[in-house]
Amino acid sequence: IIYLTVGSEKSDFSDAPPHLVGLFRYTDNYEGSRTHEILDELKPLPGERVVNKTTYGAFASSNIKEVLEEMEVTHLLFTGVSTNVCIDATARSAADYGFNPIMIEDGMASGSEEAHRAALVAWPRPIRVSDTDEVIKELQEALALAGAPA
Repeated sequence: IIYLTVGSEKSDFSDAPPHLVGLFRYTDNYEGSRTHEILDELKPLPGERVVNKTTYGAFASSNIKEVLEEMEVTHLLFTGVSTNVCIDATARSAADYGFNPIMIEDGMASGSEEAHRAALVAWPRPIRVSDTDEVIKELQEALALAGAPA
């Protein structure tokens, strides 16, 4: 599991791109502020990675590509917000870099259901859309084929 956060890494927002400075400043979103923290209910467990990004897409402003390559990751399961902005930008770049993005449609959301649905139907191949139950079933089948406990 890799968590992605978005926000400035500096309290003066000098590392944020111009189009996001206003949003980060308005929401007080910089590293160390409560706004920047992951929700308590979703806090990473010890050993789980957190990567911050300062742009919509993670590949544009973080070391996520290197982290994934170091971990020898080939497939990415996406959940989170916002389907039509941050997830969309990150998934498209992931596909461009040769990763296999799988969008967990019932594990993500947008500001409106309409925006969420529009993003789901707009993703080109190789970006795949699935739901939680289907992905869990596929993972269990893969583990069984590999002889690993489910």
